[in-house]
Formats: sequence, C-alpha cells, structure tokens
Amino acid sequence: MVGSKRPIPHRFHLSDGRVLEGKLHRSPTTRLADHLSTVKGYISVTEVHCASTGERYAYLALNQDHLLFIEELPSEPAGAVVGAASQPATRY
Repeated sequence: MVGSKRPIPHRFHLSDGRVLEGKLHRSPTTRLADHLSTVKGYISVTEVHCASTGERYAYLALNQDHLLFIEELPSEPAGAVVGAASQPATRY
C-alpha cells in the first residue's frame, strides 16, 4: 500500500489551548481512530497553521499526549476556492 495515503485536512486541539489546522496523511478509506492506533506517540502533520498566533509550518510532529481531540475538516475538491459559494471561509 505504498503511496496510498492522502493529505486530509484536520483541526488539532492541544492541551495548552492552541488550535492547529493541518493535513494528516492517511488512507482515505481508513477511519481516523484506526489510523491513530497505528502511530507511536507522535502524529506527523503537514501545512500546519496556528489560528491563535498566525504561524505556519511546513511540517510538525505532534505529541499525542498533548492532544485533546482532533476534528476532520471537509476536503476542498481540486481547484476549489476556500470560502467560495456556500462554504464558510477558513480562518487564517
């Protein structure tokens, strides 16, 4: 199954109150809980944005012990403009 993972947008709520949005690379057919059961202590996230500070990171490894919960965000279809039409604008 090499190459079967896709970047799926998620929101990560941390124990210190920060909220991060980024892409978690996992198989589209795998449930989030199933994916998390396979990782060992750290979750790799790309294209990360911190809502409270405005900082951006190309890559972060998040310690699972510091996560309160994770939300899966809707994926934009290819070529879609964030905040267009009926979808609310993404906070940056």
